[in-house]
Amino acid sequence: MKKIERVLFVVTLFSLFSFLFLGAAAQAQDTDKICPQTVKNLQVRIKGLQNVYKGMHTDISSPLPASPIGRYNRHVNILVSNLSREIKHVKTLLEKVKDRKCQDIEKKLSPHIQKLQKTHTSLEAAVFDSDGKNYKIFVEILGGQVKDISAELKKH
Repeated sequence: MKKIERVLFVVTLFSLFSFLFLGAAAQAQDTDKICPQTVKNLQVRIKGLQNVYKGMHTDISSPLPASPIGRYNRHVNILVSNLSREIKHVKTLLEKVKDRKCQDIEKKLSPHIQKLQKTHTSLEAAVFDSDGKNYKIFVEILGGQVKDISAELKKH
């Protein structure tokens, strides 16, 4: 009877430790996949930022007579709100990365994202004030910032 209890005890301990080992191995494997997946997601969002910039740049450099830049220009308002959405998505991705092992990505990209937010705020102010010259200046600044972020992300 004592042998059966010992065997059951050993089998129970073996299964418990093997389960814990496999769980720890699976969790360790997931953290190795987080950084590349996050970089992919960030690249998608940076591509979205580039598309918004292209739309804004096309809008200001079009040879056709355009409607004035202002709060009533629907196309400009859509582009500014798309920029806001993309910046929010990038910020949420960076916040998710903060708690994980790929904090170097967050440290390198967060200053760029803060600059983007300031530029976005300035763009909104220029649109609200119907100031076309400032809008054009801030769109060019935005283009440089988007190029900087994409170059920084390509390093990873």
